[in-house]
Amino acid sequence: KAAKLEFYNDEEDKIEHPPYPSKPRHRPTTETKEEYYRRVQEWEAGRPHDVEIKVKGSAMTQKYYVDRLLPIYCQAMKSMREIDDKPWLLQEDGDPSHGMRKRGLAQEYKEACGTQNIVHPAQSPDLNPIEGTWAIIKQRLRR
Repeated sequence: KAAKLEFYNDEEDKIEHPPYPSKPRHRPTTETKEEYYRRVQEWEAGRPHDVEIKVKGSAMTQKYYVDRLLPIYCQAMKSMREIDDKPWLLQEDGDPSHGMRKRGLAQEYKEACGTQNIVHPAQSPDLNPIEGTWAIIKQRLRR
């Protein structure tokens, strides 16, 4: 049981203030006060709005996967190899954090601990039996 809930992405939404030039200065020798106030009003009207930047979803990063999950999988496979010397394989879906498509942290970690992957397409019903169950549930819900 986990001590506390952990999320893939602990970033928070933020508000970004776009850059804007400083307030215009009064030129007493070349403009009247009315001209200056008009320029200041134009400057204030042209100020860009603050931009709210929202965190996108809860996608797992490769770093999170390698730091938190992959060591547990590798340790479990190592202990199973000690019990039974059969080849143990790791089955993963096509999530980018698993490092199946691009060589990265996850792929290097798997090679270092001698883990082999089963390569299969995403949502493959022959290797992932739950997909067939989801298809039946979806079909019944659409009726």
